[in-house]
Amino acid sequence: MAKAKIAGALLSKLGGLFKKPVVGEALMSGGLNTGLSLMAGANPVEALLYGGADAIASGASLGAVRKLRNKGMQTVTRNGKTITEPVRSRLEVPVNIAASVASTIPVTMLLGQEQGAQGAQTRQVDQQTVQRAVINNAPNQLAGAYMPATLLQNIGLPSNNALMEQMQNDQGPTVGMDERAMARIMGLG
Repeated sequence: MAKAKIAGALLSKLGGLFKKPVVGEALMSGGLNTGLSLMAGANPVEALLYGGADAIASGASLGAVRKLRNKGMQTVTRNGKTITEPVRSRLEVPVNIAASVASTIPVTMLLGQEQGAQGAQTRQVDQQTVQRAVINNAPNQLAGAYMPATLLQNIGLPSNNALMEQMQNDQGPTVGMDERAMARIMGLG
């Protein structure tokens, strides 16, 4: 019973926190960023990281603008309810957008990903290399065959894998098997 009261009190406090204008708007901005990241192809964990960073940056920027450009409160009637809300500054939207864009930089650095066209090209090269390895059924065949982060072949130089195969071929058979050992492997001896 006591745990239920504590949980209820905690939920009511959190619900009150979400009703505060800055927190609600910051969470909405973070939610939009999370949704857009998911639609752009980010995995759910990355999308939540981007959305969380956006919510923090948006909350801080909106709070700072409202603190520095305090224009007071206004009373508005909506759907028969009287609501008191802050008078909004024209700087809020541009500052929120700038904070949302800037919040992606630390997350991208944290994840160690390249941005823009270079990042897209690197991911595409990696995907095509994996596809070639799957199609050829030889995961190590392409090791060293291409210059790093490109699909340009090395200048006629053999890959490390080809050099290793050549060395093994030059050595000839390294395991000497007699007929009795071969018969035991086949289950005949």
